[in-house]
Amino acid sequence: MNAPEQIDARSWRLSWTGSGTFYVYRDGTLFGTTTQAELLVMIEPGDRHVFEVLDSATARAATAFPPRLTLDWWAVDDADHYLVEELVAGTWTQRAHVGDEGRGTCHWRTRVLEDGVRHRFRVVAVGADGNRGTAAAVTVLMVRHPDPDAVAFTYAAAGHTLALGAA
Repeated sequence: MNAPEQIDARSWRLSWTGSGTFYVYRDGTLFGTTTQAELLVMIEPGDRHVFEVLDSATARAATAFPPRLTLDWWAVDDADHYLVEELVAGTWTQRAHVGDEGRGTCHWRTRVLEDGVRHRFRVVAVGADGNRGTAAAVTVLMVRHPDPDAVAFTYAAAGHTLALGAA
């Protein structure tokens, strides 16, 4: 796979060499199938994904460790909405206000979480009258692909030397 080319703040062109049918995986999950040697993808600022392009329908993508957590919960009777909170420095901090859409289940996706850190979240049902239900809490240890090193490099063709330094 060639180096990704950034088109704008959210668009990237992925390209590779070869011909045939290609199976594109994002974070270990099949993202698309194409016969083209390139693909345009949208990535939210701050998101990090691992893309793999395979030329076999039976080949397996590498195990992925996505950078975000998705909280899913069953809706409760008489809930108007839900507050999603995260424990930050000992204080519960509101992260989202999720409406009850009558589907029976709700979900919310976190920001990109720090690797190797325990995060604690809770969901609280709130009735139309403002009464809060009992919180359901979860603690997770985020294990994901680490951030790329913040390095800058220069290559001097004359002496065939590569200089590395902090970016």
